[in-house]
Amino acid sequence: MARGQSRGVRVQSLSLLNILATLVLAALCMASFVAVRDQFQEVVRTSKKYVTAENSVAQLKSSFDYLAEEAKLAVMTRDRTYANLYFDELDLVNQRGNVLDDLGAGTVGNVAVDTMQLAMDRTMSLSTTDVYAMRLAMESSGQEAQAWPTRVRETQLSAEDESLSGDEKADKAIDLLSNEPYLDMCAQINQNMLVCSQALVSKMNNRQISSANAFQVSFMHLGVSVAAFVLLTVLMCFALFRLMVRPLLRFNEKIEEGSLLPEEGAAELKVLTRTYNRVFTQNKEIQRVIKYQAEHDGLTGLLNRGAFDKLLAAFEAGDRPFALTLCDVDTFKQVNDGHGHAAGDKILKLVATLLLNAFRNVDYVCRIGGDEFAVIMVEMTTDLAYTIESKVVAINEQLADPDPDSGLPPVSLSVGVAFTDRENPGESLYKDADAALYFNKEHGRAGCTTYGDDEVVRL
Repeated sequence: MARGQSRGVRVQSLSLLNILATLVLAALCMASFVAVRDQFQEVVRTSKKYVTAENSVAQLKSSFDYLAEEAKLAVMTRDRTYANLYFDELDLVNQRGNVLDDLGAGTVGNVAVDTMQLAMDRTMSLSTTDVYAMRLAMESSGQEAQAWPTRVRETQLSAEDESLSGDEKADKAIDLLSNEPYLDMCAQINQNMLVCSQALVSKMNNRQISSANAFQVSFMHLGVSVAAFVLLTVLMCFALFRLMVRPLLRFNEKIEEGSLLPEEGAAELKVLTRTYNRVFTQNKEIQRVIKYQAEHDGLTGLLNRGAFDKLLAAFEAGDRPFALTLCDVDTFKQVNDGHGHAAGDKILKLVATLLLNAFRNVDYVCRIGGDEFAVIMVEMTTDLAYTIESKVVAINEQLADPDPDSGLPPVSLSVGVAFTDRENPGESLYKDADAALYFNKEHGRAGCTTYGDDEVVRL
């Protein structure tokens, strides 16, 4: 795997996938919306057509009744006004009868169109009888032919009917409009209109059911698209929480704790985590080195003066007993002048090693100056002063008889000790230990002096 790359889900890939899925779902939602809109518009158009057809059927039925009534009035009264009204209505019937043809069988159905056409054919057949009866009635009235309606005037009577008297023509005209065949034909027309109306209602119901099903499917598609979009949003939020938000919250906790980050979350975060952890580890090591260098002497590796001052202040602020031991290498300047600084450095390292070996691991051995050392001994009281003396004696014995191969001259340590439980304490523990050290150097060196009750005495 290339450097900087990481296995796992990448937020960039997840975002691109989310955008693609969103576009697809948006297209599906738009398509579903368009389908619903088209279905609605189709229902509106079809409903208008059905309303038009239903109104036409109702008007035609009313017209058929009106034609029969006007024909009877024209025959019985022999008034051409009724005849003219009859023919005006007959023209309207022809126009209304074409409505279903204009709508088409695909809209209103074959049954409605066929029954309407049958009703129209029968109406036209009855109109022939009506006009013939009107001709008989007009001739029986003795009115001039020029005053008759054109279609009445153009109708020719049979030779038999021409020979009838006026009253006979009038009686026959009435009989034509009231006999059983005529009434049966009227009943058939009404039945045809009823069947046509029922066919329209049935077709309308079927179309409504079909439209409702289409609406249901379209709305289902739209609902599925919206649900999928919501689900995608929830999944995306969950994925972002798992891949980004939760890891970032944990990163924040770890950063506040000052510890390494866990390698989790999206691939980009894992790369960032490894980079951070690498820099964090490097900085920790650098800080450790810097802290060590800041607190330790570069030559001997012991704690330096700064660390000593902090430790002494901390112990003095506490309530546990301890002892402060100050050590000074006797005649160190002469060693440096006579044997060189390299020899002096070796002696300082040797003293540091002897002090570390002589004192306990819980004690703090420090180099606080050029040839000055200090030891903070924890849990120490004045009744244990002899243990310090024995340690100093052992160290001086080794310093007085160095290894011949080392080429180092013999040296010694002067030591001053002060305890926290000392009597008649001076200004500070450090100054009391320093006074004991000074007393030792003034009275023979190569020994250990403790700060006593009334004065500094040699042990």
